[in-house]
Amino acid sequence: MSLPATIINDLCMNLLENILARLPAVDFASADCVNHLWHLVCARILSCPKLSSSCSFSNYPQVAAKDVLMKILSEPIRPHFAIVSVDPSLDPSVYCAFREAHKIITAKLGSRVPVITIFSDTNMGRDAISDESRERGIIMLTVGFLPGMKVKQISLLHKDNLSSDPQAFMIDEFLKDIREFSTSISGCQSPAAIMIFSVSLHVTVPEVARHS
Repeated sequence: MSLPATIINDLCMNLLENILARLPAVDFASADCVNHLWHLVCARILSCPKLSSSCSFSNYPQVAAKDVLMKILSEPIRPHFAIVSVDPSLDPSVYCAFREAHKIITAKLGSRVPVITIFSDTNMGRDAISDESRERGIIMLTVGFLPGMKVKQISLLHKDNLSSDPQAFMIDEFLKDIREFSTSISGCQSPAAIMIFSVSLHVTVPEVARHS
């Protein structure tokens, strides 16, 4: 029994999309120019939400920034935003390293892509060179394309207790605020992602996970 033409076309499209999505970025760009069908499939791939991250363990900011950029941009992605985490021990003149990494990455991604650069000594991820999972990365780059994304900054610390106890976490209120914001945007209590920035990440993450 032969399959209907529409089913065969759908199977071919899905197979082609699966193949093209695995191509390196340069080959993907070439595939986009083959014909109208391939162009439509490539456009569909680029329109899908995606997060990609990479770490570099090089002690030289220029090398580290270029390593993570090369790894991230080796795959098809449409940069929507970028977050750069720089280890403050990267260089004796840490602010110079901070600015240098930000400058290199911003120049490569373009002026229309917002780049948030922060200090963090808890960078964990895949090495841009070896692709192995490691801790204490010198620079970590996360690039995402999340169409329709809504973002809100929510503080974890209770302002009234900061002077007496800097680790007085209001976990329940924190999670309540997250759920209320997520519900107001999507109707679902669980957000697509939570990014936590903290000077005490080893304390923050377990506390939030335990109360979730």
